[in-house]
Amino acid sequence: MLVALLFTTLLVTPASYADENAIHLRGVALPLKQAKLALAQGGSLQWIIHEGTVVKKGTLLARVDDRGARIAVMKSKAALHQAQLALDEALHEQRKTMRLKGERIVSDMAVKETRFAVDKAKAKVALAKSDLAKANLDLSGCALRAPYAGVVSGVTSKLGEWIGAGTAVLELTNLIQLELSMDVPPHVVSGLHKGVQTSVMDKGHVVGSAKVRVVMPFIDAASGLRRVIWEVQPNKGHILAGKYLTLKSWK
Repeated sequence: MLVALLFTTLLVTPASYADENAIHLRGVALPLKQAKLALAQGGSLQWIIHEGTVVKKGTLLARVDDRGARIAVMKSKAALHQAQLALDEALHEQRKTMRLKGERIVSDMAVKETRFAVDKAKAKVALAKSDLAKANLDLSGCALRAPYAGVVSGVTSKLGEWIGAGTAVLELTNLIQLELSMDVPPHVVSGLHKGVQTSVMDKGHVVGSAKVRVVMPFIDAASGLRRVIWEVQPNKGHILAGKYLTLKSWK
């Protein structure tokens, strides 16, 4: 899964910081999480969610034909059961041999052979368990689930289409976790540090909040500016992704 971190960089104009008692910065808030998602297993696409659907984390987004994967799981379970039976039989033989050894009916070599048989059976059980785990993993890879809450912002595949493993079938965008990146003069950064909060304004109304996530610890040699990255949280009922917003003064 590829997660694209999208930023918009704003060069602050002199008018933005002319007032020594107030600093107003503006920029476009873009999704922090926007990803093209793919299935881990290839196959014929049996179901896919509709574009524009709002989903929660873990929601089923798409599924390919998983009949072969289910059969593989059944075979792996049977193989594990068979290996476990063989181990039980080897343990039974070991206990019987140890009893006979106590009665001096069998030799030490017979005891060693049963111990070897038990170790071999245990190894086969471990191998069967790993095969079953792999089969279950392959089966789960036939379904694509939302790694985070968001809206399905694009669907690129159709039902019945053969999908290769790792081929993107849709795009998922989180419209709540937003980010705004700005390049500002060093003196504007004064007083800014991780955790500083302010209000987000749109046409004079408070529509959300912003918090400094990082202030880059260097000045760009070409522009003489420093980058400040804000986390933007919309208020309930407001869609801010893609909007040109103003940050209220923090001084």
